[in-house]
Amino acid sequence: MTEVENTFLSNVPDEWEPTDSILQKKICKMIEDTYPILQNFPKSERYAMTADMKRIMDTMVELTIDADNHHRKTALEKLDIANKKLKKYVHLSFRLRFMPPRQYKRWSAMLKEIGQIIGGRIAESRNR
Repeated sequence: MTEVENTFLSNVPDEWEPTDSILQKKICKMIEDTYPILQNFPKSERYAMTADMKRIMDTMVELTIDADNHHRKTALEKLDIANKKLKKYVHLSFRLRFMPPRQYKRWSAMLKEIGQIIGGRIAESRNR
């Protein structure tokens, strides 16, 4: 049994795929860090606000993949809008006291950094 477990674990990569962009890595890291926060939201919001926030984060992953591979400018603009939506939801959930200030600051900082990367990529795509 230990051999099977060791074999399985040795085949699982510890790092991201080499083809993933920095933006994609940051968004996935944000999702990993924020899902536990969403689990602490009130039960009444589990199928409302948290579902919307998770949907936006999933959309951000999809748009990042799209921006990296195909329709760069359009996907980046949609990604910027999704980031702004998520910022609004995070701010609203903090105002409603669904999360403590420490978690709010951390999540907001991650969204700000992601927004700066998106803004830089949009500016870069306009200059081409």
